[in-house]
Amino acid sequence: MGSKGGKIKIPTGSIEISKGIRQIVRSIGLLGASRFGKLGFQIGLFTVIFALAAVGLVELVEGRAVGSDQRLGFYVLFSSILFIFTIYSIEKAKRRDGFDVMKVVIAITIVGFIIASLSGEGLIRVVQGAGYTSQTYVYLITGGLVFSGVSYWAIRHWKEYT
Repeated sequence: MGSKGGKIKIPTGSIEISKGIRQIVRSIGLLGASRFGKLGFQIGLFTVIFALAAVGLVELVEGRAVGSDQRLGFYVLFSSILFIFTIYSIEKAKRRDGFDVMKVVIAITIVGFIIASLSGEGLIRVVQGAGYTSQTYVYLITGGLVFSGVSYWAIRHWKEYT
């Protein structure tokens, strides 16, 4: 309405969507209340991301990633948000000099871009109907689990190799 105030009518659909989102956030909060729940959620999330990245990689290698150039802007946007978030988080810790911070931030941004691009393309392919058998999905999830474990180990021990 005007600048003097008034009632804004919100469609009931929006309220229901808002309630649903709050319920999902509460459920995730309950998962995070215990260490096991938080760890399980993270493992599940990264397993799905890495499995989708595997699908995206297969689609890219086989040349079936149609329209990926139109989605490139979204992947670059994600990478720029990741860049800002990472640089802020590392600078907040105040444990490194500026050059070391930039090396780590650039590496994380590049890896994030690659994973986001492949996962995004994999998600598009799965939603469109990838045509994989259930056995193939089991292999993809297994590979995602293994890659989640290796990634966790690499993140925990990266300082030993740099």
